[in-house]
Amino acid sequence: MFLIGSIPCPSDRPRRRVSRMLAALFSGLATLALLLSPLAPRLPGVAPTDVLAADLSVTISGSTDADVIASIRDAYQDAIDQHVGNPDKLILEAGTPVAISYLSTQYKALLPLFSDQLNRTGNDYMLGIYGGGGLSLSYSSKHATVTLTLNWRETKAQKQAVFAHAEAFVASSAFRSKVGDDARLDAINQYIGTTFNYDQTYSKYTAYELVSTGEGVCQAYTQYGYAVLIQAGYSVRNILPRKNAAGTDFYPEALSNVTGGWGGHAWNLVKAGGTWYHMDFTWNDPIGSTKVRRKYFMLSDAEIAPDHRW
Repeated sequence: MFLIGSIPCPSDRPRRRVSRMLAALFSGLATLALLLSPLAPRLPGVAPTDVLAADLSVTISGSTDADVIASIRDAYQDAIDQHVGNPDKLILEAGTPVAISYLSTQYKALLPLFSDQLNRTGNDYMLGIYGGGGLSLSYSSKHATVTLTLNWRETKAQKQAVFAHAEAFVASSAFRSKVGDDARLDAINQYIGTTFNYDQTYSKYTAYELVSTGEGVCQAYTQYGYAVLIQAGYSVRNILPRKNAAGTDFYPEALSNVTGGWGGHAWNLVKAGGTWYHMDFTWNDPIGSTKVRRKYFMLSDAEIAPDHRW
């Protein structure tokens, strides 16, 4: 089993409302225990029926390894698109001799291939809630079956709740009255900064926790930023931990003004006027005041590089 897409954000700066830490600590620890449980990441306020396991069975075929991999990628995309439960099960059945040979010998590469599929399709929201998985194999000379268990940090219902929450803001006059990318993106920046607080217990990683409790770490801000920007019609990428098809890890980092060292971090890229810009909603959140910052607002690679690397 491996985990991807979760970082503790040690580089994030001290946040406001420290007096709330003790109250948040107890609820945060309970939530953390749920998040770290790979088979039962249930969150408060979601009915048990939302997290029942669902099986998707797909026949894998092809006359070459490349054909088999393409077939597997299609199956993965079906699992991503459906995201029925938590965990989900994806059952791959070999349909040709090449598929039998591939699944029986290369099955250990299937989990890294899944996260690589998320990277390739640019589905960064799903990458951010993917909690790793496990697999089992059974095979003979005439048949092979690989069962993948896919763990998600949000159920489908929770993801839908996040996007509905984001859509409500985009439909409001606070956003609709703005004209031009600068004004619209600033409205989003102001909204996120005034609506949510940084989780100083470092336990709330998902956008669902952010909208349901009002608190989250940088990954939660980034995931919610993705939802709002997508609903507003922008092209978006999340700068998150990733694995490539070989299983190699990549971790984005930021430079802490507290420790003076680099630590894990997450933020957004948004395309406006044909150009990609960095947006760090977490570091634009007010620090010891109520004024939302624009220091990390629509920055080029060169402008954000002194204290962010990816």
